[in-house]
Amino acid sequence: EWASSNGFYTAVVTLAYDVVVSSSLRGLPVNAIYAPRLRINNGVVSGVDTSSFTRIEETPWCIGCGLCKRLVVKNLMNNLQVSRESVIAIGDGLPDACVFLETGYSIAIEPSKDLVARNASRTINGDEDPLIIIKDYYYRLQLQ
Repeated sequence: EWASSNGFYTAVVTLAYDVVVSSSLRGLPVNAIYAPRLRINNGVVSGVDTSSFTRIEETPWCIGCGLCKRLVVKNLMNNLQVSRESVIAIGDGLPDACVFLETGYSIAIEPSKDLVARNASRTINGDEDPLIIIKDYYYRLQLQ
């Protein structure tokens, strides 16, 4: 809610399937969800809709995700015409470390690998509140 009231565009870019993510986020002020889509016929999952996949924007540690988070974020930044510095990414895995290369600020929350932490602007391994960190970055940007 804080992000929405301060003019943030909030996008969730995930490798979890769309039906799981959209139901989990129902009611939250999220502008967009980018996730692999499941094919559902008569209420039965019949596979993955590969048309939701993207090409890959490789990094040295690329694991070849069907939905390249880095490419999605690059395209989103271009479409919204926002600067790198105004984008904050949060994640914990290798696909998120790829996104961290594109954004002005990144937070690794209990990262799965050291490489993820090394590519993040900030790492959280305990009880720190990511929103406090985001607010701090936002207010520093406003002062510049």
